[in-house]
Amino acid sequence: MRSAWARLTHKQLLFVYPFVLGVINVVAFLAVYASVGGRLTFSQFAKSNFTRWTFLQEHIRDLTSRPDHLLVALLAATAVCFLSAAVRAPYFRAITGSSYPRSPSSRGELLRLAGFYAATYAILYLVPYSVTIESAAGQALALLVLPIAVLLVFGDYALVFEKLSPPAAARRSVQLLRRGWMMVIPIYLAALLLWSGSFALFDRYYQAADGVFPLFVISQLLVEALITLVLDVVLIFTYDHLRRM
Repeated sequence: MRSAWARLTHKQLLFVYPFVLGVINVVAFLAVYASVGGRLTFSQFAKSNFTRWTFLQEHIRDLTSRPDHLLVALLAATAVCFLSAAVRAPYFRAITGSSYPRSPSSRGELLRLAGFYAATYAILYLVPYSVTIESAAGQALALLVLPIAVLLVFGDYALVFEKLSPPAAARRSVQLLRRGWMMVIPIYLAALLLWSGSFALFDRYYQAADGVFPLFVISQLLVEALITLVLDVVLIFTYDHLRRM
């Protein structure tokens, strides 16, 4: 952990990459938010961005019924997938110390990783939030998403480090999970607790605040980036340990 942190802080400041991912998601949501007529005030947008999946669920008909709204949503989603792939591939390698690239190692890797993220984001986020969460179908999908997320936990790491296709990376993740599920499940549960605690902490402020202070939004992105950083470091070294067993 100490060596990984030293690499992330001394080489290209890669420790800020998770924060960059957070900013990318905010900008993508801003495009969708504006396209469906959301109020363009900072406080209103910040509150909607904090619960962006609820906002998207409430406006799913607006997004799918009008071609211009749907086009904006598709372009934003495509940009998120490609930019996430471009950011996370070198970030993964920096954690292990294998190299310090500023971009994915090849165009093929970028396309494969972007495709993997497109498929997993659709399964883990788009499908569950396309139905009312309070309905029986919504609750069933919410329960189904958790084990799927665990099964795919090593997918993007396997794709980058083993140069696999998205389907092969998903199968590799399942194979490694079968080998080390006793290590992975506690890590995943701890991550869920961290995310839930972070959400509850910031939700109290957003619910009570009449106006949102800009630095508070930045602090939220930094906390989420720190959780992502710690989780990636732990999972990448767990992945590396399991594949060498």
